[in-house]
Amino acid sequence: MESFILEAIVPAPTHKVFKVLTTGTDYAEVTGCEAEIQPWTQGIIAVWNGYGQGIIIEIEEPSYIKHTWRTSDYQPQMRDSEIEILVNPWGKKTKLTIKAINIPDNLLQEEKTNWQRFLLEPLVQYFL
Repeated sequence: MESFILEAIVPAPTHKVFKVLTTGTDYAEVTGCEAEIQPWTQGIIAVWNGYGQGIIIEIEEPSYIKHTWRTSDYQPQMRDSEIEILVNPWGKKTKLTIKAINIPDNLLQEEKTNWQRFLLEPLVQYFL
């Protein structure tokens, strides 16, 4: 199992970034993909038109989300990964950090690329 950390500076205040990450309609608007997000402990996350899904383990508004994660590329016998999302002030902007652990070895590069391309980059572009 592998892990990675990705970071981005989003040109928006933390409360707006956190809202996108915890509201299905806002997430869909920013990423262009369907999303269902139940922003509470044990709430469901289903994003990227059902490609990725998880269960929220811990959530602290407006700065922290931890959830399980698996995509349709995971084999049934593979255990879920965990994603930690840190939303921190960076002046008038937001520093967004994604920490992923227990990523299957054969999916590491794909997972990193997907989080970068389908979440971080659209978030930054949306708020420019």
